[in-house]
Amino acid sequence: MITLTVKKSSKATPTDIINALKRGQLKGIDLVGREFRDALKQSLIQGTRRGKKYPGLPNRSSAPGEVPKSQSGRLANGVRYEGSGDGIEVTNVVEYSAYLEQGTRNMKFRPHMAGLFRERDDEFLDIMEQTPLKEIKKLK
Repeated sequence: MITLTVKKSSKATPTDIINALKRGQLKGIDLVGREFRDALKQSLIQGTRRGKKYPGLPNRSSAPGEVPKSQSGRLANGVRYEGSGDGIEVTNVVEYSAYLEQGTRNMKFRPHMAGLFRERDDEFLDIMEQTPLKEIKKLK
């Protein structure tokens, strides 16, 4: 819950406050989207994996349950995000992303998006709540 107090000495009008909240919400969405995208890229690139080493691929593949290891960079670069009044939706446009995330009947899952959200959801929520308040504080 966010509580907003506007002092009488403030020259900001209600319209100014609403516009600042909207600006802050858009900035918060963009910050979370970029932060998630960058963190996902790092998790796909960094570290070693315990899966099979396939000929012709630059990295050892992930074992079941591990974050996939980047082979071409497509998965890391496929992250897209869009905000709405309710929050942010993050997707990966790469066609095999869902197979890795959820698994198939022939392949166990290699979670990369949901796990990252669970690890950092408090941080992302703080950004979404604090950024609009920072915009309001700029009003004098």
